Amino acid sequence: MARQIDYEKLESIHRSTMKIIGEQGIEKTTVSMIAADANVSSGYLYRLYEGKDDLIKSLYLEKAKSIQLELEDLLQNHPDSIIPVIRIYVTNRINFAKTHPIEFRFYYLLVHNINYSITSDFKQEIFTIFKMFRTNGERSGEISPDIDLFKLYYHLFVYVQDFINFKMINFSESQSSSEEDITYLTNNILKILKEDDA
Repeated sequence: MARQIDYEKLESIHRSTMKIIGEQGIEKTTVSMIAADANVSSGYLYRLYEGKDDLIKSLYLEKAKSIQLELEDLLQNHPDSIIPVIRIYVTNRINFAKTHPIEFRFYYLLVHNINYSITSDFKQEIFTIFKMFRTNGERSGEISPDIDLFKLYYHLFVYVQDFINFKMINFSESQSSSEEDITYLTNNILKILKEDDA
């Protein structure tokens, strides 16, 4: 008979995983540290996940999929221009970093860790979304028809997070507003995505 999952404990494990990794880094974080912070036994955690890597990969994929669905929704709601798609996406990343700094930091660390990457199946799914993004951008004349999908992926998934993370860590007292940052990032991404027209 399958064991019932205590979703309150599961959520606590997820929160503790992101918190400890944000504080200690991925390599220094252990299952026992996560379990202690979540107030569960290590054995309970191992009943849900094969180990630390399985837990981390599960959380990483969950977040990546939520971003994929967000982009898909934005593209369907704004088929005639990619400008609002980029602008809303950037706005959502900045707001997420402000309201959920632990989760933002966790995702940022995983994006930059060579031991964790999205699965081949998910890569195919996300590249399908970026093909739609490129088609819409080409049709509206807002991006180069020659832009490759990797550049789209990098500038939306990595560049935006890098900017936000760097500013949060080094320039938290900066006088620039979120609105200025949104405009700056949106304009930069659009400029880069048109670069092959030059």
